[in-house]
Amino acid sequence: MLPIAYDDFGNLVLIGVTGLRLGQIFFWDHEQENPEDGSASLTYLADSLPVFLGTLR
Repeated sequence: MLPIAYDDFGNLVLIGVTGLRLGQIFFWDHEQENPEDGSASLTYLADSLPVFLGTLR
């Protein structure tokens, strides 16, 4: 995953750069990390950057 944008609250918009997630867009909410292993909460947003950008207003 590679960060491509952020919000005012420290969360990130990420793009997958390898494997099955290649090109897919995700939202990482830093406040939803698993306290046991530190894994982040990822929310799927779109199949590609053009699709994601098309949903923005």
